Amino acid sequence: MKAQLVKDTDPYWPKWDSPWWHMTLLWELGRVKEIPEPTVKKMVADIQGHYRRFFLPSEDPAPETTDPYREIMCHCGWGTMYQVLQAYGVDVDKELPWVRPWFLKYQLPDGGLNCADGAYSGSAKSSIVSTLPPMEAMIGAKDLSPEEETFLDKGADYLLKHKLVCSAKGKVLNEDWLSPFFPRFYEYDELRGLTFMVKWSRRRGIILPAELEPNADRLRRLAARGFPAGRAIWLEEPTLAFEDGKWKTGCRASKFQLLHETLENSSIHLRIAWGALSL
Repeated sequence: MKAQLVKDTDPYWPKWDSPWWHMTLLWELGRVKEIPEPTVKKMVADIQGHYRRFFLPSEDPAPETTDPYREIMCHCGWGTMYQVLQAYGVDVDKELPWVRPWFLKYQLPDGGLNCADGAYSGSAKSSIVSTLPPMEAMIGAKDLSPEEETFLDKGADYLLKHKLVCSAKGKVLNEDWLSPFFPRFYEYDELRGLTFMVKWSRRRGIILPAELEPNADRLRRLAARGFPAGRAIWLEEPTLAFEDGKWKTGCRASKFQLLHETLENSSIHLRIAWGALSL
């Protein structure tokens, strides 16, 4: 049955029950072709007309008129939707030509990206969570240029230096990352990081670094237990929503039926994802 995507307020908000999230979930499930074609076309059109072509406030030519929440997309967002539309069959580079160069433009010196704009004027430190979606998008893109290959290599090096889940000093940044879960949307876990590294090694013809063996070992132990049902902490996040005739922050996030069913069967999807790595 074709998914029924009837929301028509904002392509992205509210979480987690707008066209953006319905489409992303079907893609994560490997069911991207179930997205109705009119929905895909409308998403492309909405992106073309709704979002600014920059990320940093300093680049905004009209800051007094730009809504930073609704009109400026983050790196995670572009990295995700690029993959969804490409998997559906959209020529993303033709329809949204600024998205792919976006990733290279906002790569930080350490090799990653950060959806906190302050990183570009202050710390210059990347976020593992923000880095993965753009890297995943680029690893699946066609006809990589030398600059894009360098982008991927620097991103892989960044993740390797952080052992996928650690700070520069070797301490695990978030214990939750050691427990894979599904669906992820923008969240991160060790299996997601290792999956990218495996794809990177295969596409670039580079042997998977031995330093990742501890990560693989942890995941093997979890796989032997059938990947216990993971978390869904993103459901606890408040959302921006249109209520009482205006957009409000701090609203309760909601989930739709397919998302509810997917959460109940997350272990199955994790086993499939692990099996695909053949490690």
